[in-house]
Amino acid sequence: DTTADDDDTTADDDDTAADDDDTAADDDDATPDLPPSPPVTHIQPASPTTLDALVLAVDVEASDPEGLPVTYSIAWSCDGNADAGLDGSAEVDATSTSRGQTWQVEVVASDGSLTSTPAIAEVIVLNSPPQVGAVLVEPSAITTGDAAWCEAYGLEDADGDPLTIVYDWFLDGQPLVEGSQGIEAEDQARGDALECVVTATDPEGASATASSVVLVVGNTPPGPPNISLAGPGDDPTNEFTCTIENPSTDADGDIVTYEALWLLDGQPTAYVGLVLPANSATFNQQWSCQVTPWDGFDSGPPAVATVNTCNPTRWFADLDGDGWGDDLDWIDACG
Repeated sequence: DTTADDDDTTADDDDTAADDDDTAADDDDATPDLPPSPPVTHIQPASPTTLDALVLAVDVEASDPEGLPVTYSIAWSCDGNADAGLDGSAEVDATSTSRGQTWQVEVVASDGSLTSTPAIAEVIVLNSPPQVGAVLVEPSAITTGDAAWCEAYGLEDADGDPLTIVYDWFLDGQPLVEGSQGIEAEDQARGDALECVVTATDPEGASATASSVVLVVGNTPPGPPNISLAGPGDDPTNEFTCTIENPSTDADGDIVTYEALWLLDGQPTAYVGLVLPANSATFNQQWSCQVTPWDGFDSGPPAVATVNTCNPTRWFADLDGDGWGDDLDWIDACG
């Protein structure tokens, strides 16, 4: 029962703190701090060109085992070279990229004390196809008698490549002229549907095509005839006749008819037809014959011929033949 042999002594007591399995050092229930999981990411679009911005997309968010809030650190690199100016941004502007570059984005998740392994996504910038803004045909209202010219506007290539431009013409949907920017007047006829198609191709073989509006070839009015105005002198008592010396030409091959109108001192009168009746005119007037051609669709430019009636002279009768006129026997006439 001595103190030294007493099993209840402190030194022999199995319940001492040193032997206690429940001490913090021996406690198997302690939880270690773990880093967050990395996110799952990709870059949009998957096949970008120099026209596209590169956008970081998170498919699966990072998570922290302890449920702590997670933040992201974003770092971009181009061809293996980090660009600090883009760090922290989820997007790279299209103006910063060039064809053939390899862009990589690294995303690291943090719970405030520990970080995840990096999530890395990568894309290669591809060739950009050319662009054709608009195709216009001049003249915008085309007729049988018109040559036509095709012009492309807004030709661009984001990669700065030289472009090969090809112009093709189609008539009623069928090839008309290939590889020519212009066509001649005889290539089309009234009623045809005319279209110009422009194709721009870069050295990589990428191309873009644009078409003009479809123009329907309109009627070509007849040309003016060649006319003359004749009468026995310029005596207003005479009949005046307007003659078509050479008829009008018509590019569409239409039959041409004519409308004749008489003008007095430049103003229309009620007289129509190619003949001005005798005694319709008086002294000291200007009479014009205006002939307008008509092809059944449109009027052509008129042809005009003009005659001036005389300024009359007073004539005295010399019945006795002595060379002196009778002042009581006279007439005003052209001759």
